[in-house]
Amino acid sequence: MVLLPQLPTRLPVITPGDPQAVQAFWNTDASDALGRRLGQILDASPHLREPTYAPTPWARSSKANFLLATARSRLGALRRTVEPPLTGRYSATAHPDVIVEWSKDPLGAALPPEAPIVAFLHTITGTAGQTRWLMKYASSRGWRSCVFVRRGHAKARLATPSFNLLGDVGDVELQLAAVRDAYPHASFLGMVGVSAGSAQLISYLGRAGPATPVGAACAICPAWDVPTAFARMGEGEPLAERAMVRQVQKTFVKRNERVLRAWDAAAVDACLAADDLPGLLAAHAPFAMRRRSASADEYLASHDPMAVRANVSVPTLLLNAEDDFVCPVDLARPDVVCSELPGTLLLITKEGSHVAFNEGRLGRKSFHARVSFDFLEAARETGEEEVAPAMVPSPKGVWVKPGRRVVV
Repeated sequence: MVLLPQLPTRLPVITPGDPQAVQAFWNTDASDALGRRLGQILDASPHLREPTYAPTPWARSSKANFLLATARSRLGALRRTVEPPLTGRYSATAHPDVIVEWSKDPLGAALPPEAPIVAFLHTITGTAGQTRWLMKYASSRGWRSCVFVRRGHAKARLATPSFNLLGDVGDVELQLAAVRDAYPHASFLGMVGVSAGSAQLISYLGRAGPATPVGAACAICPAWDVPTAFARMGEGEPLAERAMVRQVQKTFVKRNERVLRAWDAAAVDACLAADDLPGLLAAHAPFAMRRRSASADEYLASHDPMAVRANVSVPTLLLNAEDDFVCPVDLARPDVVCSELPGTLLLITKEGSHVAFNEGRLGRKSFHARVSFDFLEAARETGEEEVAPAMVPSPKGVWVKPGRRVVV
């Protein structure tokens, strides 16, 4: 069955606090295995077909919604800094700049070894601390959580001259290996990408194809078309763009200038001279591609998540908002989802801003967290109906997803 509703040309007047209907687009083509799988997920959680979102009444504007969510993430990061030292919070990988940080709240710490795992891929300048509130929510839903900390986002400075604003697929593979080693008996693995993390998510899933151990995924506010989205931000929100450029330059370039300049001084100068996001994206290409001669076109060709979207082999939730000022909703492609991507559920809210989606009178709840875990839990439940457990370690330590045999 293919469902393709039309995007509205005019928004209705909504009383503050009233639940809003969320547009849903999907393809449950019975002739496709992923389409059948999504059909099972929607049958297990029928509210995902017609979800509703009630924005926090006093934070209805896009900017207020975004600022409230930003304050929540920054407060989570602050709480993280005052927590007592805890052993086992980090898992190292085969590369010194790439780590996994685990949730260590009381609920998460009490979960059994076979508890399902969710890995969060954070925002363009985000940290594990700023993702703390999502990890706490995951624990409340019975999921062990971790953050795949990208190069340059950890407390320590870079040991090697490489960072990537959209994330590196090879680093995700290193982090997945660390997760496997830490919890080899986990029953299921889900993945949630937030903003820039959603680009990394789709790029990884598209390149990994059927070989991924991930059982289901959620992409929160994907850009769909990265160059266009970045260019439009400068046109519509120049102050926000300048603030983001300065933050990127401070976080990655100035903080690690010594190791970066020793490898490519010209690229460092270009990064510091950039005054918009497209220019900065282009200037950092040598550090992202790990080749001094790397160009902007090469970088974008290598990191376009939409170019590999058809090879994603797991049920995937995509969430966008009509008032997103970073990733314009008109770039979202319901027609592509419904015609080319069975197994994909696209939700579009009238409000929500960029990775905000606050709910509740005090704005302490989140629609995107709620709907993501509804989707992941339904995927886990339907996966266990096929094969239990959903993800098991082979004798050689390779995870196997439902109904799939991996020979190593």
